[in-house]
Amino acid sequence: VNSKGGMLRGLEVNVQQPFTFLPGILSNFGVLANYTYVDSDIEYRLSATGTDTVKATLVGLSKHAANATLYFETPKFSIRGSIAYRSSYLVAVPGTEGNAYNGTNATTNIDAQISYNLTDKIKLSLEGINLTDELNDQFVDETNRLNVLTHSGRQFVLSARVAF
Repeated sequence: VNSKGGMLRGLEVNVQQPFTFLPGILSNFGVLANYTYVDSDIEYRLSATGTDTVKATLVGLSKHAANATLYFETPKFSIRGSIAYRSSYLVAVPGTEGNAYNGTNATTNIDAQISYNLTDKIKLSLEGINLTDELNDQFVDETNRLNVLTHSGRQFVLSARVAF
């Protein structure tokens, strides 16, 4: 149901810094980081035919999100570790089964990747996804009642890339 919309206010800060100014092997390190803050206030219509409304944040939008990656790279070898945080967010307003809304609780994911160039044309990689085994925790209503708890587990991917 379309509504009048609402205001979004926010701020994003982003840093990408290779440490090439450091001496020796330290010059192969670098960091990527960002932080986003968004405040939203949307008036949602509760039905297509009624005039009742509810104010909530924009569906799918977290108030806080942050990512950071520390890496080490040479022409032959690369290793990176990343952390990603996302605060809770709504997925449906109004919610299902008479609830005010449905949402997903905050998550913090840690991933890592290591790669090695065997030759100019062959690269081997090992990637670890969700290393801390973060759960997908979905809720309903203002009381944060558990609705869905999904456990996808850690994932490891070993790959080889060949260029022709």
